[in-house]
Amino acid sequence: MTDAPPITLRTATADDADRIAALFTDEGYPAGPSDIVTRLERFQSPHSRVIVAELEGEVLGFIASTRCRASSTTTGSFACSPSSWMRAFASGESGTCS
Repeated sequence: MTDAPPITLRTATADDADRIAALFTDEGYPAGPSDIVTRLERFQSPHSRVIVAELEGEVLGFIASTRCRASSTTTGSFACSPSSWMRAFASGESGTCS
C-alpha cells in the first residue's frame, strides 16, 4: 500500500473544458473548449452525467454517460490520458483510470 494521494471523482464543470478538449483531441476527436462547454450543457439532465477523475488538481480523464429516455439503454464515452494513467499506476492507484 502506498501513501499516494487519492483520485477524486466529481461532476465536470465548464472549468474542465480545456482539459476535456485536450483528451478528446488526444484520442483523435479534435474539439475546442467552447465545443466542450456546449456538450456539458447538453448533459445537464437527470439522465446524463459527465464525471472527471482528478489527481492533485489535474484532470486525468472523464466519462460521459446518458440514459435513453425510451429504454434503459445507457451510452457513454471515456477518455484517459496515457501519461496520467501511467502516473496513477506507478503511484499504486492502478485500475482507477482504466
